[in-house]
Amino acid sequence: MNRIAAAQELVKLAKALTAAGVTPQVVAAIAAATDRNDHTGSVMLLAKALGDKKSVKLLEAIKLLHEHIGHIPDDLMMIRSHIGENLMGKAQKALSPEEYTQLARAF
Repeated sequence: MNRIAAAQELVKLAKALTAAGVTPQVVAAIAAATDRNDHTGSVMLLAKALGDKKSVKLLEAIKLLHEHIGHIPDDLMMIRSHIGENLMGKAQKALSPEEYTQLARAF
């Protein structure tokens, strides 16, 4: 392997390590939260795994409002969906196609 190929492999490895927070255990936890109808919790697990602190704070606020109101209003669902779409975009860039497919199926 020449130096350029070795450097390219290191870049791939670095990208994989960046997304290392999205482990099979995290994907299983996301699937379990989704099965429990805890959609906010499942998106929050992904945000935490990706290290997206801003999204975590927004999702915590959504969860708090949901608990206070007793249901989740449509507007909050739309915001949560938007956050989830942004996180999935980040995950798609960081994960292999197979890993991304597994993650998407968890939701």
